[in-house]
Order: sequence, then structure tokens, then C-alpha cells
Amino acid sequence: MFTALVIEARALQYLCKVEFPPDISVPQLIFHDDVKYVLIMEDLGVLPTLDNAILQNKIQHNAHFGSQEVATALGRGLGVLHALQVDQDTKDALRNLNSDDVVFELAVKGVEDKLASLGVGDSAVLGNRVATAFEDSKQLIDEQEGHRPAKVPVVLSMGDLWPASVLVDGENHRLGLIDWEFAHLSLPLSDIAQFSAYLNLYSLAYTSIDWLSGFILTFMNSYISHSRQLEAAWLSPTLSHSLLRHAVILHGREMVNIAMERDWGTDSPSRSELVNAGCRYLRLAGDSEGELQVDELSKD
Repeated sequence: MFTALVIEARALQYLCKVEFPPDISVPQLIFHDDVKYVLIMEDLGVLPTLDNAILQNKIQHNAHFGSQEVATALGRGLGVLHALQVDQDTKDALRNLNSDDVVFELAVKGVEDKLASLGVGDSAVLGNRVATAFEDSKQLIDEQEGHRPAKVPVVLSMGDLWPASVLVDGENHRLGLIDWEFAHLSLPLSDIAQFSAYLNLYSLAYTSIDWLSGFILTFMNSYISHSRQLEAAWLSPTLSHSLLRHAVILHGREMVNIAMERDWGTDSPSRSELVNAGCRYLRLAGDSEGELQVDELSKD
């Protein structure tokens, strides 16, 4: 069983070999000792997180590295990360079985009860949909980690990507990607689904941030376009609906959890409204690829 410190050290050790775009930084690993649990890494500086930059409504004021530039850079950087062909040694090094247990306990197990507490009528159906998708994704990933032929390609994921995982260096026009302690192999689009859950909720809760919808669109377009340029393996048309459905469920699950955990203030929609926004994605996913409501999702 690996600790978060060991996983982060191994992830940084691998990432130091990756050629990210010049506007993306990842902390350099300086020293680590798996036995003594010591990790020393580069300090990227005292910089605001993207979370703070969004919530304080500041990011758009930088004439040279504003919201559109940040969104483009982040989409490009994550496109590079998720297009990597991860070798078997790295897969083995980052096989973090403990993280599955943590995610299940914190983000999967309690979804049905959270929805029931707010009077969501189909809480049992949606809770089961979340749990089933989680187990299905584990099985698909285990196939590849267990040296068996994989049904879908997996990608190296940050595992806990949210706006506070991104540092914004407006002066040098760079972003820093930090907090790699949950790095692991995941289904494609997992990082994107989780990250965009925050953005989606912020756009609903903080309507005064009028540039956020444009930020989301630019981020998504940048990610997809750069993934295509890099010919990412997960872009196969035969896998599109399967991967999209998993991502939609994860996105809805994270929206429910974040909506329940945060204090949204008196000027925001009610917690119930925000949770129901997440439930909408869980419903659109259906119980199979055939039930995935792609046309409705495309409106988003």
C-alpha cells in the first residue's frame, strides 16, 4: 500500500521527462526516500491558485495572460498529459489501490444518502448508477494494470484535479500543476470531468463572474484540439460513447459532492438547486451507452 507521498514522488519522477508546453510547469523532484517517507520538490513560488483567481474575479484583468489565455494553456497542458504513452514500469509504480478505497468512501458511497436527504425522488437509481460506473471503471483499469489486454486506453491522471491544483503566474504567463499525490491511471476524461464540475458549479453559483462560461468553452476546445493534434489513443470513435458516459457520471457525481460540501453564500442558488444540476448529468447518462442522451449533452 503506497502513501500519498510515495505516489507524488513517483509521479514527479516520471513527469520530469515529459516535455510540457512552455506555459506549463510541474514541480521538479529534488529528493525522495520511499522508506523514510521523505519528499523534497521544487517550490513554484507564492502564486495565486486558479480557484482564488476565479472566485476573486481577477483573472480577466491581465491583458496578456487573462482568462482565455489561461484556459487555452491549461487545456493544452492536460492534453499533453493525457496523450502520454505510459510504460508498464510507470503503470506498476503508480498502481495506487489505496486511492480507490479513499475515492469510494469519500465520493461514491454516500451519494445516494446525500440525494435522499434533499428529497431527490430517484436517489436510489442515481446512487446505484454512480456506484456501478465506479466499479466498471476500476475493472477496466485493473485489466491494463494487470498486464491483460485492455478494452479501452487509460491515461495518467492527476486524480484530484480542481482549480486549487493550478497556480497562476500572471507575470511570467505560466501555470503550475501541483498536488500529484493521487496520480494514477484512469479512464480518459476523468480529470476533465472532475475539474469542470467545479467550473460548472461556479458558473451557476456566482453569476457575477460573467466570463466563466467563455473560459469553460475555451478550455474544452483547447483540450480536444490539442488531444487531436497529438493523436491521443483515447479519441477512437469506437470508444467515444463509452468514455463519454463514464465522464458524464463522474462529472455529475462530483457536482453533487461539491455542492453538498461547500458553503455557497446567501446570494447563490440553494444547495438543492446545485445538487439537482449534478443530478441532471447523472440522469442524462442513462443505464447504458445506448441510453446516453448525447444530443441533450451537446447543448451544454
